[in-house]
Amino acid sequence: IEARVHQQNEAVGEEIRAWLQRMDWRTFESTFLTRVLEALGFQDVQITQATRDGGADARVAYQRGVVGARAIVSAKRWTARTVPVDEVRMMRGVKGEEDTAIIVTTGRFSADAQNEAKPGQNQRVVYLIDGEKLIDVCKRYQIGVKKVDPPGLLVLDPEVTREAPVRDDLEAVEDGAEWEDLSDQDGLTI
Repeated sequence: IEARVHQQNEAVGEEIRAWLQRMDWRTFESTFLTRVLEALGFQDVQITQATRDGGADARVAYQRGVVGARAIVSAKRWTARTVPVDEVRMMRGVKGEEDTAIIVTTGRFSADAQNEAKPGQNQRVVYLIDGEKLIDVCKRYQIGVKKVDPPGLLVLDPEVTREAPVRDDLEAVEDGAEWEDLSDQDGLTI
């Protein structure tokens, strides 16, 4: 059963990928992005206007221990393209008070983009969420999927089946005691 559940959960990952690829880019950059960010613990999610956003699709708040912080988020629902290094550089250059940038894509990041995103001195930190991580987030936080119980699965109930003390009544029967004599002991009926 566990192997079948694991197999099904892996297959649903491909279904999530297909769902994300069919999703309208406006929905991806607004409703869907809001759900993902809130699931990841960001607060005060504000989706920016589609025009003149400077590359930022959302602005969010989050906590780093006792310190409040802000981040800008860019969403890329790209089916065939790899997110290039220029996108990372652009997010570092977006004007604002945010100390963190996040790029979310359904695709992948180029090797140069991954290298550029590594923390640097006096630069805005850029976190990358590629398609695989995004699918994992959807699974973990049940965005577009739901958990169901395997139907008809029976398991032993330990509350009912735990070891009960063994009585020696069979010895009494073998020694000639009557069945009726045993029927009232401890509420048992034989």
